[in-house]
Amino acid sequence: MKHSITFLLLLIAGCTSNSNQEFPNEWAKIPKPNGNGCPDISGKYENIAINPKGESGLNLAWLIIPGSKEKQDLNSIEFILDPLHESLRIIANSEGGAVVESTLSKRNKDFYCEQGSLIIENNEFVNQDGVIAQNWKSYAVAKTADGLVMHYVDSATGLFFLVPVTGSHKYWYLYKQKT
Repeated sequence: MKHSITFLLLLIAGCTSNSNQEFPNEWAKIPKPNGNGCPDISGKYENIAINPKGESGLNLAWLIIPGSKEKQDLNSIEFILDPLHESLRIIANSEGGAVVESTLSKRNKDFYCEQGSLIIENNEFVNQDGVIAQNWKSYAVAKTADGLVMHYVDSATGLFFLVPVTGSHKYWYLYKQKT
């Protein structure tokens, strides 16, 4: 009986995690938005970000281009936003010539724009290895003098071996302009 009560308390209590990373003062500021239009993020950038500590970070192609994880040597990523801001073409390149492309459409709700950022979201349901969860990922990108700045939000809620778990983590990444 004692173990049943302990298990029940753990089940009810669950776990919660929340971390918020502040925008680094040493990075160029994000331009003020002009309404809710899309910022022109067109340009060529490093594919691997740096975080506020200057450490190597996320592979951008892997986050937003389906099927790009098979390509290990992608080193640059190019964004081309059409003049009407209705589609976004993304091209990831490697020095060896490997190219992975994708086109996102605002009409298909692949992206939207809000508060001076272009936002791409990926949501998935997970059911494996004792985890049943819903995961929400949001990538809000804007162009600054330093390159492409991304505010990455990763949130999830679900069960981990029947223990309720919820969490949200917010990070900043910089993909430097590539010439």
